[in-house]
Amino acid sequence: MINIDRLQLHLPAGFEHRAGHIGRLVGEHLSRLRATDDATIASLRVRGVEAKTSLDDYRIAERIARAVHSALPSRRR
Repeated sequence: MINIDRLQLHLPAGFEHRAGHIGRLVGEHLSRLRATDDATIASLRVRGVEAKTSLDDYRIAERIARAVHSALPSRRR
């Protein structure tokens, strides 16, 4: 399980009304992903994730969660 104390998203203009919902969905997606090792990470940044206005919140959140999961130290190649 992945636990996050604080998640800060920077979304493009026009996503202000969707940000809260996307943030909750990111948490839901991450709760279903597994980390292979225990670790405490003070800060983790991920590269930008494509967030077109035509994508629904679920898909955007899924992309963000996968980017976070891929950036975890136990997941790096």
